[in-house]
Amino acid sequence: MNILGWLSSLPRKYHIIIAFLLTMIIGYVDYITGYEFRMELFYLLPISYVTWFVGQRSGMLFSILSIITIVYADIMAGKKFSSFTIEFWNGAVFFIFYLTVTLLLKLRISLQQRDNLIEELDNSFKQNDELNTMFPICANCNKIRDNQEYRKRWTYISENLRRMNLPKVSAKSVQQK
Repeated sequence: MNILGWLSSLPRKYHIIIAFLLTMIIGYVDYITGYEFRMELFYLLPISYVTWFVGQRSGMLFSILSIITIVYADIMAGKKFSSFTIEFWNGAVFFIFYLTVTLLLKLRISLQQRDNLIEELDNSFKQNDELNTMFPICANCNKIRDNQEYRKRWTYISENLRRMNLPKVSAKSVQQK
């Protein structure tokens, strides 16, 4: 099993825990490197992760958590704010950026799911068309349409089994089951 398949099988709470730990690790690295070295881009990793595996709301919540972590790491690193308004503006800009990425990622996921559903629907239509050619059943009276006359479904099937290309089964394999 690949890593993406394994991650997809995990419960939602584990994804939230993993994203939280990633956010805290990035916050710690942000604190250690100081406020002059910008780490805001790295916070997209847990935000994108939780959006992909949990959902849009969790991505938005982790956007807020990331902004709080950034401000806290800057304060702990000794950054002096000349104006609260400027720091608020910077946080708002990054928050809008994180939300935009979250919404775009959710849109990408939705489009992928839509494409998968369309593909499944196309396959169902193809199978339905194959069955309709194999069993031309009248939707109104539930009888088999035939050129000569209408006959009941099972009569038609028994007469046309050779056309159905059923898999051949040997007597030994039937006895083994």
